[in-house]
Amino acid sequence: MLSKYIWNRIRLLWGFMTGNTRIADRGDTAVVCVGMQTSSKYGACPGAQVDSDSMASLLARYGNVQLLQNGGATVSSVSAVMKAGAEKKLFIFYYSGHGGQGKDAKGQNGVSEYLCLNNGPLHDYDIWSIVSQAKGRVVMVFDCCHSATMFRDQSAEPEEPFDNAGFSFSMLQGPLALGEVNLLVWSGCPANSYSYGDANGGVLTNGLRKGFSESDTYDDAWRRMERAARSQRPARTVIGSGFGGLVFR
Repeated sequence: MLSKYIWNRIRLLWGFMTGNTRIADRGDTAVVCVGMQTSSKYGACPGAQVDSDSMASLLARYGNVQLLQNGGATVSSVSAVMKAGAEKKLFIFYYSGHGGQGKDAKGQNGVSEYLCLNNGPLHDYDIWSIVSQAKGRVVMVFDCCHSATMFRDQSAEPEEPFDNAGFSFSMLQGPLALGEVNLLVWSGCPANSYSYGDANGGVLTNGLRKGFSESDTYDDAWRRMERAARSQRPARTVIGSGFGGLVFR
């Protein structure tokens, strides 16, 4: 039987041959980790700071990390680093904290999901307006409630049922229709459900970190998270290509 290392190298070579993977140099990669354990607007989220600290440490091997936590994670500061990250060939965004859902005239069918930042919400449609204009590939990890649609646009098309791979993206318009978006999203749960954790961190994040190896592929990392958080029904969504090789490359 081939070792995991050799098998991953075969899969990586296949990614190069089929055009499904590109390895970015460190300087071409932006990494942003946000942890919202305490805020001036929302309740405490125990473990979110542990999550963001641990993910910042893990992801530091791939690029220079911008770590925003608690009072430093405002709507404007997070939006700014996301916009800057979207200019890179590879942008990795991680969030741990509360995720919200509520009525919103600008949201899809009058509802939006949002990240609960220090001074207010960062809505799904605002996140989409940033990542849909990205210059390269975008990898997003949302360890929060209502997270599987934390990045959708304002179209009025109804959300379709979830399945094991995430959900249908027929509601996304604009750049997606032109094939210009390359986006991978790992989410802790469906839009109308909850992610769990404790003072030691979130279930999804701990699932990713446990046994993590630089020889992992994106599929390896997803399987680890999916097993750890199966009861939450984590969602994986892929738009475009470039995610067939080693994780975070």
